[in-house]
Amino acid sequence: MKTIILDGLKNQVRHAFEVGEFLTEGRALPRVDFGKSVAIEVTATDTLGLYPTLLCEDDEVVDHGRQFSRRMHLKMAPGCQHEDAIMKLVTANGLLAREFSQVKDVRVCLKTYSVLNG
Repeated sequence: MKTIILDGLKNQVRHAFEVGEFLTEGRALPRVDFGKSVAIEVTATDTLGLYPTLLCEDDEVVDHGRQFSRRMHLKMAPGCQHEDAIMKLVTANGLLAREFSQVKDVRVCLKTYSVLNG
């Protein structure tokens, strides 16, 4: 399988995090160390009710496909400009564009990450 790189994905997530575009549900955000590797998950809902899912380590796609369920992690605020930029990165790749065509309810999450001074 050819490696898929979404150049700039980690930077988009980092910037969204820095400007407060992640949901906290009333709790303080962790101090994520973006100098270390982070796992980023992008999910959506397609017209069949399945969840196109993309799992990345930094900018590298490590898994993708359609799933029957999804779990939310540390979520980016839905509909923010960073989410739009990330979806442009995703759909710029032909294979991923097919999986994420005609989707709604996009969610971008930090799945695993290191914490500063942690």
